[in-house]
Amino acid sequence: MLELLLNGLGELILEVVFRSKADQHPIGRAVSWLMLGLLFGWASTLVFTGHFIHSEGLRQANLVVSPLFFAGVSGVVASARKKPAWPAALGAALFSLAFAVVRWRFAT
Repeated sequence: MLELLLNGLGELILEVVFRSKADQHPIGRAVSWLMLGLLFGWASTLVFTGHFIHSEGLRQANLVVSPLFFAGVSGVVASARKKPAWPAALGAALFSLAFAVVRWRFAT
């Protein structure tokens, strides 16, 4: 649960940062979300060295569930704000996947 909260907090912070860059190329924006997810995941392993989810099977399931969940939430929020849903959903999925992969691989 704490991993999902950290992931959501990171996305919220980055959404505020990227809000002014709406005219950025979609591929550049996707790569930015992916790289920032890797960075935030790495930083979280420095602060919280252990796994939040203790079962290996659940940690692997988190690699699928977390990106889908945050993509859905971001798409709904973007639609509610009368913005296109797919860029928000793609960015959220990439950020969340990168964050989860780093936590899965490098947390002790």
